[in-house]
Amino acid sequence: GAVAYALAQAHPNRTRSLTLIATGNRFNHTEKLCRFFKLLHHRREAMELLMEVGFAPQTPKNLRRKVLEPLNRVRQNVLFADCSASQNFKPAAFSEKAKFPVFLLAGGEDQISPVAEVRKLKQNFSDVRMEIIPDAGHMLIFEQPQRVKEMFTKFLKENTASEY
Repeated sequence: GAVAYALAQAHPNRTRSLTLIATGNRFNHTEKLCRFFKLLHHRREAMELLMEVGFAPQTPKNLRRKVLEPLNRVRQNVLFADCSASQNFKPAAFSEKAKFPVFLLAGGEDQISPVAEVRKLKQNFSDVRMEIIPDAGHMLIFEQPQRVKEMFTKFLKENTASEY
C-alpha cells in the first residue's frame, strides 16, 4: 500500500484509480516485527506474531500457516525492509489535483491496520470508497478471497473510464 500510495501521490495526473488493501494511516505491531526481522535468529518469533495479529481470530491455523509459509523463503533483509517501509509510512494528504477514485478495503478485525486507521487515511482523498469485511484481519485477501474479488471487481466496473 505504501508504494502504491507514494506513486499515486507523485504522479496524480497519471493515476486513473488507487486501491489500498489493509492499509491504514499507520500500522500497529511494526516496531516489534521489525526488531524480530532485523535480528538474525528471531524469524520464528516474527512468524508467531504474524500468526497471532495478522488474521481474524476465527481464521483456521492451517490457513495461517499456509499463507505465511512462503515468507520462510524470503531473505531476512527483504522482510526487514518491507517492515521498515510500513513502520515509516506517513501518508500526506493529496493535493486538490488528485481527482481519481480511491478504494480502501479493510478487515474488520485487522490488528495491524485497524479500521480506525483506515478511516483516518480516508480523509486524505476526495473521491473515496471504503469497504470493511467484518470477519477478516490483515490478510483479508487470503481469509476472504471471494469477497475481496467481488468488492474489487465492483469498484473497477464502477470506475473504469469508457476510454479503455
